[in-house]
Amino acid sequence: MKRLSVFWLTAGIMLSVCSGTANVSANSFLQELSTWETDYHVEVFAPDGGVNFRWGPGADYDKLTENMIPNGTVLHVSREATASNGNNWGLITYEEQTGWIALTQVSVTEQIPQEEKKNQIVFEYGSDGNTEYGTVTRYDEEGAVLWQYSTDTYERAQCVRVSGIGQKNGLYYLVEDGTILALNEATGEMVWKNEEYMGSSTEKGYVFDKDGNRYISGYLGPDLFVVDKEGKTLYKKDSFDPDVYWPFEMKWESENVLKIHFEGGEGSDENWKSVDLNEILNIS
Repeated sequence: MKRLSVFWLTAGIMLSVCSGTANVSANSFLQELSTWETDYHVEVFAPDGGVNFRWGPGADYDKLTENMIPNGTVLHVSREATASNGNNWGLITYEEQTGWIALTQVSVTEQIPQEEKKNQIVFEYGSDGNTEYGTVTRYDEEGAVLWQYSTDTYERAQCVRVSGIGQKNGLYYLVEDGTILALNEATGEMVWKNEEYMGSSTEKGYVFDKDGNRYISGYLGPDLFVVDKEGKTLYKKDSFDPDVYWPFEMKWESENVLKIHFEGGEGSDENWKSVDLNEILNIS
């Protein structure tokens, strides 16, 4: 039986009919797509245990392989494109085939040059495919290690269990197995930990406000968690709407209005929710 694939492209419609093994590369369609060149590596880290490998940049395109590319796989992204719902997709080569993956399902895993580590705090993620762990290292102006904090080692799960989430207030923040930790930037000592979060972070799913409060979303919940610079929970909302889920990005709409981007749900093209902090935190 012949397989019929229809590719909807920005410059028109291309129809491809193939029988047996596909002999058309995704590179054939690059001139028809709005793409741009990139050069970096990512590691697959998806809630479903892997990422689908598709002909084009969007979930409407056919899969190139029946099985997902499994978590832990490191891939080179040579191009990016924006899908109709606003999410970015990356062009990669896997098992001698070229196609597209959703970049919301991966994390950047570039090796940081030693020169760029000088006078910095660096979070590095490690995994052997079955377990995962993280290391936070503070380097001095010459690139020598001043202190280092290592997380425990955990079995790989649906979502990432260890991640760095930035620094502020003289503290470095990370998530370890659902707990938010704050380390002293100068010494590496743990200043406080908050065990009420119980979520995992995404690469763009957290921000600070002017007072140093940390706002964070967990991919599988909570939709919003707020902790102050002393480690006290200010707010937690597991779900704003059961029909909208998988928050992966947040940004400021205005000084007191936060926008959260959800990947899943009906009408997912524009799944942004605005949260008025005056209402939830009673601020003025």
